[in-house]
Amino acid sequence: MKEEKLGYIFAVFAFLFWGAVSPIYFKEVGGVTALEVLMHRVVWSFLILIPLVYLTKQTEVL
Repeated sequence: MKEEKLGYIFAVFAFLFWGAVSPIYFKEVGGVTALEVLMHRVVWSFLILIPLVYLTKQTEVL
């Protein structure tokens, strides 16, 4: 499959996914402050990326 065609497929999938998920997501986080959402993103990103960096043996980027 050509890369351009694959890119279009990914773009359509992303558009459909976020079109379906966004209303549910924003309804659920309606009572949550922006700071709390930001802190969750920071903490969860750290907890996911640190083991991923070690598993892929790319510790020199740290």
